[in-house]
Amino acid sequence: MSEGFLSSTERVKLYKKLSANSWPIWHSMTAAVRTLQPAPTTILDIGSGPGEPALTLSKEFPQAQIICSDLMPNMVSQAAREVAEAGRSDFICCKVLNMQDMRSIESNSQDVVTASLSLMFAPDLDKALAEIKRVLRPKGIMVGAVWQEAALMPIAHHIMKTVLAGPPPTKPNNPHTLAEPVDLDMHLFAADLTPIAPHNRVGLVTFDVGAGDDAWKLGMLPLYPQLAEVQSAGTHGNVFDVAKAAFEDITEKHKTPAGNVVLPPSIYRLVAVRKALVN
Repeated sequence: MSEGFLSSTERVKLYKKLSANSWPIWHSMTAAVRTLQPAPTTILDIGSGPGEPALTLSKEFPQAQIICSDLMPNMVSQAAREVAEAGRSDFICCKVLNMQDMRSIESNSQDVVTASLSLMFAPDLDKALAEIKRVLRPKGIMVGAVWQEAALMPIAHHIMKTVLAGPPPTKPNNPHTLAEPVDLDMHLFAADLTPIAPHNRVGLVTFDVGAGDDAWKLGMLPLYPQLAEVQSAGTHGNVFDVAKAAFEDITEKHKTPAGNVVLPPSIYRLVAVRKALVN
């Protein structure tokens, strides 16, 4: 049922709709880049999903050569379509890239590295930060964002608890892995990446996941791999029906008069660091 419930293509399209709510994060990151590196010529965007914030950065810095990357090939394919539709194919290259192994990117080649809501999913964060430092030019910057409080997390916990009829297992890498500043800062210092303003500045973003089928499909999007795994095991009945009912139950209080599910504001935290002049 992992493919039968929603195909990978459908999931990419849904992810695009969900991530569109994240525009305040992309604009905050772009503003930070503009302040810290006003005229970048090369930018590497890590974990771009279906194309952001690479496209937003390209609008702000139209002459910059940007690498729009993601670990998932279907996301990269969607990003390439978005880039082509925006007429930015001459300036944005889309490629599959693992942030822990970026050997295809030359050392000291990037003025800026951006990472929107992706660092917390690195299985080995120290390795990822070492690679980011390697590809940055001397005095280059990394600007990113991590979740401090994601509104979908308690909803996801309620859904999985209902599906499993008990507490769900804790995932080692999840949206809240770097929720506390110290959780990331100690790795940044170890990587010899120096925090600079607006590092650790927080902002708010609100997710409107729509109404009807769109609402619960979008709201449960981050849980699809886990739900599909439980469904495949065949030990918990019709997992997706149970999950849908649990989602609708817990989000009833978040419905607008028009029927849209609008979640409480989520808190994100900016990441801003500079590489030293000398390695």
